[in-house]
Amino acid sequence: MKAKSVILYILSGILFIGYLVVMGISLDTSRATDAYRLYYVDKQVKYYLSQKDLEKKFCADRKFVFTSDYNPLNLGNGWGDPEPDATWILGKSGDVFVYVTHPERDYRIKLEVAQTFYENDLYINDVLIGKVEPDGQGFVEYNVPEGILTEGVNKITISTQSDVYALNYINPDATDNRPLNIYVRSLNLSSAPEWSDI
Repeated sequence: MKAKSVILYILSGILFIGYLVVMGISLDTSRATDAYRLYYVDKQVKYYLSQKDLEKKFCADRKFVFTSDYNPLNLGNGWGDPEPDATWILGKSGDVFVYVTHPERDYRIKLEVAQTFYENDLYINDVLIGKVEPDGQGFVEYNVPEGILTEGVNKITISTQSDVYALNYINPDATDNRPLNIYVRSLNLSSAPEWSDI
């Protein structure tokens, strides 16, 4: 009877040590994929996306296109849910995460803005690229300065310095209580061979 108790204690100890080892390994995210880290560790994207989606569907070599209706997975914090023709940034800023495999190429970034209530700036990897000042058709376009994009995940941010208020605070007749900032229809990041297509 005593021997059985000792064996059970030993087995319990082994299981407990194994549990601690597994817990320790799970805390090490150095081998985690970029997609896993963006969603689970850094909590920077709204929806989980696979590494394959991040690398293939959301940019890669030449062209990345975000449009509100079919690929919201790489939207970061700050964005509302996609609507039929565009997506609002709710509050002061919104991020988009794009995977780039050839950052040495020349890139251009182009936004199509449906509506905006505030002045916004455009950043790539926290570097100011310029003002978001749409032309008559709602387009804003910039060449991306050399050395801004890196191989792997890149962050594109649209941000305002203004305080953003709920729409029904600005317009008492409005029924929308969301803090609407800027309504983005599309965002294109393209390298030089694709410029003619955007």
